[in-house]
Amino acid sequence: MASGDNEFNDLNDFLRHVHEHLTKPSEKELQLPQEKATVFETDHQDGNRIKKTIRDLLALKEKEEQRYIVGWSEMTDEKHVQIKDLGALFQDLEIHQKIVHDECKDCRESLQQAESELDETRAECHALAATISTQVPAIKYMQQLYQYLTKIAWVETSNPAEVKGFITEENEVKPFLLDSKENSHYFITNHIWNLISHT
Repeated sequence: MASGDNEFNDLNDFLRHVHEHLTKPSEKELQLPQEKATVFETDHQDGNRIKKTIRDLLALKEKEEQRYIVGWSEMTDEKHVQIKDLGALFQDLEIHQKIVHDECKDCRESLQQAESELDETRAECHALAATISTQVPAIKYMQQLYQYLTKIAWVETSNPAEVKGFITEENEVKPFLLDSKENSHYFITNHIWNLISHT
């Protein structure tokens, strides 16, 4: 929008210019002859109506600007509250993330320790199995030799305190049943050896 050589920056500047132009009559209008007074008065009334319309438009514009400013302020406050809530939420998430990270770290360390202990147990089991595989034949041989020389056959019972078995002879079988809670180890050993010595 332009008037002469001047350019208007916005609608507000233009409305102010029109208002000033209509409010202040030009020198040509003040020097009108008497015969044109009636036309001038009519134009002046039209100008007043236009000025009133412009004032109403300016007031409406100012009201809309104020309403926009108030609405923007309220929206900004609401956004600040939302941003604050989001900040608190992100802070809580960071705390929970750290807790979960620490728990996962502890779990990994516990798992590594368990795996290490499992490897040690497996190694011990392999070593024990190797020992058993080499010693069992010798133990069986010694047991068979012991049984051949002593003629003792042991009998397992449901009572672990009982010492039960029998000694075989060519024509006789000598059973024995002793309670380790009622008899000493020394007595049980001598009793069995006495049975053997009389075979």
